[in-house]
Amino acid sequence: MKKKMIITTAMTLTLLGLAAGCGGSDIGEAKAKEIALQDAGVSESDISRFQSSKDRDDGRTLYEIQFASDNTEYEYEINAKDGEILNYSTENLKQQWKQQRRGQRH
Repeated sequence: MKKKMIITTAMTLTLLGLAAGCGGSDIGEAKAKEIALQDAGVSESDISRFQSSKDRDDGRTLYEIQFASDNTEYEYEINAKDGEILNYSTENLKQQWKQQRRGQRH
């Protein structure tokens, strides 16, 4: 009986270890943020409105990173496994604000 319990415990621990390893590595939110800031050429002290979320898309886990700096809004999608930038976009907030004000006058 004791031998059977030891074998069952060992098998359970092995399966838990394998299940934990199946997800692969994750770079973490801090590394994803660092990758986005480096790509944008912006230092952390110069950003505002920072937002981050972890999501799944097309079977991949990714970080969605958003922040603003010097009248520009940045949005990044970064692969959580290897840090690859999957998608990014920028938007000039100052120009958008001017366009919206012009639209309101007419």
